Amino acid sequence: AAKTKVWGQIGVAGAVVAGILSYVQYEDPKLVEFRFGVILTVILLLLVGMPLLGLGEILKKKCTEGLPFPIIFAGTLVSLSWLLYGIVLRNDFIVVQNLIALALCSVQLALFAIFPSKPASKVTQKPTTKKTN
Repeated sequence: AAKTKVWGQIGVAGAVVAGILSYVQYEDPKLVEFRFGVILTVILLLLVGMPLLGLGEILKKKCTEGLPFPIIFAGTLVSLSWLLYGIVLRNDFIVVQNLIALALCSVQLALFAIFPSKPASKVTQKPTTKKTN
């Protein structure tokens, strides 16, 4: 059953790729470049912003335990690099998408500066009894 599911997924992926390749053959190259750019930008921003879906939990627990710091830090460096590259090329598309990605990464890194990565341990206090003489 697992093999059948995997082969089904491979078949669907193959059909999507075949459809995309067919589309590219008949459409204006500039239009294809723009449409693919928009699609990939949306996917990029969804992936970069995904850790922020847990923002409510982070604020409630006051810790960043669920956030992947190495991935967020690497994403920040990559976004900054692509932003600089886009500026050099004077490509507004690259600049805008990476400005947004850099902003999302910066918000996530700011959470690490504000909250600890581990939740504060709850210290239980024992009730004290006063001795009377």
